[in-house]
Amino acid sequence: MKKQITVAIITAVISAIIGGIVLAFLFPADVDGDGMPNNIDNCPDVANRDQLDIDDNGVGDACDPITKDSDKDSEVEKRRIATDISEMLHDKITNDVLFIQKELNSKEIQEPFDWKVLHDNKFISCGDEGISNIKCPILKQISDKTNSEYAFIFYYPDRIINNTEIKTNSNCIIEISTLNSLVVMDVINEWNDRQWCNSTESILMTDLYHPRNKPTINVSSLFIEYADSNGDKLGLVNAYNLEKSIGKKMIGDYLPTFNLILLDDKNCVAAAISKTNGDTTIHMDEGIWQLTEEKINDTLNIFEDEHSDTNCDQSLKEYNLDAIENVDLTVTENSKDETSKLDGTYSIFELTEVTNKDLGTKTQIDVFHDWHLLVSIP
Repeated sequence: MKKQITVAIITAVISAIIGGIVLAFLFPADVDGDGMPNNIDNCPDVANRDQLDIDDNGVGDACDPITKDSDKDSEVEKRRIATDISEMLHDKITNDVLFIQKELNSKEIQEPFDWKVLHDNKFISCGDEGISNIKCPILKQISDKTNSEYAFIFYYPDRIINNTEIKTNSNCIIEISTLNSLVVMDVINEWNDRQWCNSTESILMTDLYHPRNKPTINVSSLFIEYADSNGDKLGLVNAYNLEKSIGKKMIGDYLPTFNLILLDDKNCVAAAISKTNGDTTIHMDEGIWQLTEEKINDTLNIFEDEHSDTNCDQSLKEYNLDAIENVDLTVTENSKDETSKLDGTYSIFELTEVTNKDLGTKTQIDVFHDWHLLVSIP
């Protein structure tokens, strides 16, 4: 009897060992939970799904020690951060364009507006009580899916509506929007000064502007031209606060302290975020902030353009950052006797453009062309 029990115990132990080996083979350990098993993970204790190893030393960048005194290490980190942010923005906008284009083919969006309302300057909001426009569900879906601030549709001004003798309003007006009209009751529905109203591109990421209807944020808007079932040309605009997407990405980065500034092609500040000991701060969300080409002791300055209306100044459009690798910046966001967290030496990187190949189209595109990321590690 004892012999049988002993044999049974030995058999159970052997089965458990074999079972453990099989389980370990089928389901290898992944301590950091990044989807890469420990035996092939170049940084097994810190999550790094991308397995990035810029210095090619066999150890993932997430596990490489950061040496503050090493310029080489600092530049490697800056480039990694810029690459991560650039790829995130490129992929997001590419996917958003493809999603929106699909929605533009829907029956609801393709349905022409009633020509009788095209001469009416009234701002039609999906948030208006009593408004039940068939386009509202699609617009809201676009805004929600892409995490934008708002979306709207407009007709190009001064155009004859096909199959009629009716001409669209001489001003560029928004026909319908997800914006809450209670916020914009006092805003005149005329937008001729906006880049999306006069675009020669079919797909465009606009320069920074300050929404007249939402004074607490700045936006850069994705504009997409389309034609409805009547053959008339319209535009859909999807407004982004890019600091939100970038800030979320920065929070997830393993580096605890660094600064990032995103400049559009007119060198206006589309995002300015500092991360200090793991906590992020958004800096220049209100007003129009831009890079000045005036140098003080070889240091460039970012300042608020208090004389601007709600559009970015055009005067710095030709100021070329491509030829510069590093720049010393001071940021006038406080009183003149205070320094900003954003002050420092920045490395400059070009943002990855969204191209025709990305979208599978031959139309004219201008998305992130000549935009730059500035990265500093204090």
